[in-house]
Amino acid sequence: MPRKTFEDMLVELKFSPEIEFNTLWKMFYSPIYSEFPQQVWISLSSSIDCNKSIMQLCNEGFSLYPVEIRKTFRNIPDYIRALKIDFSSRAKDIFDKYLLLCEYVATMLYGLCKSEIINARDVELIISPTWRQIQDSLDNCGHKLILHNSVYCAVPINCSVIEAAKVVAPSLSNDIMYYGHREMAGNIKGKRDILVHLCLHLEGVRQDVERISGSVANALFNMANQLEVRHNNIAEQSPKYKPFVASLSHEQLEHWYDNLFRLCIAAILAVDAKPALDEYKEKQESMNKSKI
Repeated sequence: MPRKTFEDMLVELKFSPEIEFNTLWKMFYSPIYSEFPQQVWISLSSSIDCNKSIMQLCNEGFSLYPVEIRKTFRNIPDYIRALKIDFSSRAKDIFDKYLLLCEYVATMLYGLCKSEIINARDVELIISPTWRQIQDSLDNCGHKLILHNSVYCAVPINCSVIEAAKVVAPSLSNDIMYYGHREMAGNIKGKRDILVHLCLHLEGVRQDVERISGSVANALFNMANQLEVRHNNIAEQSPKYKPFVASLSHEQLEHWYDNLFRLCIAAILAVDAKPALDEYKEKQESMNKSKI
């Protein structure tokens, strides 16, 4: 199967960087009254002018931001110019612009909260929803925010997962990306369904997995067959009943499912890398023969 680009995956996941970019842009740059329900902005402190945007609030308090965030800059426009933060059409592509906007807005919100120029209630009313918009949006494209040197960065949640999702069918890409979504935490049935699909895919390339690593293949398919994934291993009347599995708690079973998921990802990546390994082996053998 041809390797997909990350942009191809986003299309399959029905994730639009342009829509997400525009949504966050409006929340940050538009007047508060136009982006939040009336019951929100009428509940804000009298010191908050609802005709202003969150960006304007950040800019007005920028001089009070911790120095590790604002450096020596006096306002946000100076900060943007100095750091060459570019949201124009000259930026690399829409997904890069989207990630850049998430990082920039998250850092500005972080500084605003650190400066304590708005009270906790106002933070909850207008800052928290904007923060959740960033987190939920990044979560849906397999990324998360990390704080690095007082600046927020958007990074892949799991590079291996993203790489594996690039080399499988679209429906399986969705499953792989969604497995790590926070809504899946504790969802045994949902995780089992995804593992069933993953194991079905790997069954089709089982010989390749076995040739690469017999121990990995053995462990993977053994777990799939004995951990209530492909067979009923919990019901006593089942011919596949396993007392050990039946005795596992919900949390313990989820732990083993997560381990199996990691094995599946490793196997998918190993199979994808096999042509490159075979090519290298052939070149190495050819070089060795030429020395004789």
